[in-house]
Amino acid sequence: MTSNIILSKGGTQVTISTTKSEFILNKAVTTLKIPNTGTTYDPTKSKTLDLNLVERRFSVDGQITDSLGSGDTSSTATGKYTDLQTIIFNKGVITMSYRGTDWTIQIDKISITEVPTGEETAPSAYDVKFTCIVTNDLTS
Repeated sequence: MTSNIILSKGGTQVTISTTKSEFILNKAVTTLKIPNTGTTYDPTKSKTLDLNLVERRFSVDGQITDSLGSGDTSSTATGKYTDLQTIIFNKGVITMSYRGTDWTIQIDKISITEVPTGEETAPSAYDVKFTCIVTNDLTS
């Protein structure tokens, strides 16, 4: 079963048809290096500190295509590719709508690959893989 994910920001919207989505919870911990003398430290005296924080992430695989997304800003896959870059490169948070819930996210990593058609025409689809961190919008 696939679901659509809608990414939007500043009036630009792109729909991604998911082939795989994963919700990830990470426990945030850090290691403190306790110095012995001056600038040196003894690794055996390092302490692990629990930041008492759980980081929420999504990992998504999907496609943007010509025919998907009636509310999208562009109607072609190439236009949606450009819109997706606009959403990502305009700094700040992004709204991700998924299964009836709006999430405020930051894109951590993204890969966009043209799906070859075998013809010398504009591509009709792009594979999209991204990881995002669920965050809060502190600007509003």
